[in-house]
Amino acid sequence: MNSATDNIFKFSTKNPGAAIFFRDESLEMKKDIVCDLFSSVSSSEFALALLDRKKNKFLAMEVFRTNSIPDPLRQAIWLKEISEQSRILKNDRFKNTSVAVVNELSTLVPSALFRKEDAEKYFHFNFSDTNAVIHAESIRSFDTVNTFAVSKPVEDAMNHIFNQPAIHHHATSLLEGIFLSFKKSNDKTLLLNIREGFVDIIVTEGKKLIFINSFGYKNSDDLLYYVMFACDRLQLNPETVSAFLMGGVEKESIAYHALYKYIRNISFAPRLNVFDFSYVFKEIPAHFYFNLFSLALCES
Repeated sequence: MNSATDNIFKFSTKNPGAAIFFRDESLEMKKDIVCDLFSSVSSSEFALALLDRKKNKFLAMEVFRTNSIPDPLRQAIWLKEISEQSRILKNDRFKNTSVAVVNELSTLVPSALFRKEDAEKYFHFNFSDTNAVIHAESIRSFDTVNTFAVSKPVEDAMNHIFNQPAIHHHATSLLEGIFLSFKKSNDKTLLLNIREGFVDIIVTEGKKLIFINSFGYKNSDDLLYYVMFACDRLQLNPETVSAFLMGGVEKESIAYHALYKYIRNISFAPRLNVFDFSYVFKEIPAHFYFNLFSLALCES
């Protein structure tokens, strides 16, 4: 294994250029189906999913991967090139498009304190990147505003590929999905969204957001350190707190075994129950791409 989150699960794909590709045959049989397209873009991945809004059902998914590309200009070039291989973009009809940029350039501000004209000030309070495009969007479930940034080359690439999509941040869709799935819990809940080189640590208590932050890690020891650090600061008992994993981590991975050693009450997050999923989605574990599917909540 090369990393803490090595995926044991192997995907079959009918698109040799994609790491994942599957598609419900109804898209072939019924040419009048018009879907909404949801996509997530990171430094190492380009993912797409089609949702039939009439049936509220996900019908197709396609994922492209590469080694992490830290340079925004090179990332933009890769996105444009790889989008030419997408069968979803070439063959399927979609009415609306939403894209979530996956990065750490995000600051949450309580809605009551947020002023639109000060969006850049909120962002630059935590980040020094002056070449990025600043956005602000409401996270309705937790009554807060996410001020985030997208590098100019990547935003230009997304506009080129999708023709002016609705642009979101992955923390927004993640929190909307978490609220829907865990709002009935009366106790504090620890949620870990594990992605390439980073973990998003979220703590909620019913309908309240207690904590959210992203931490970069290189191995399972780093990952465990940040999770235990958060538990210590938030006074969560690792042996009793209810914890849920989402993202690219499996039960056989180094990351899971490292976490389970100290956090005993840990399980995988379920799929969002407000959507149906075609039978073709049985090919991927239910907690994979929680963030991507939750993006549909931002446009509902």
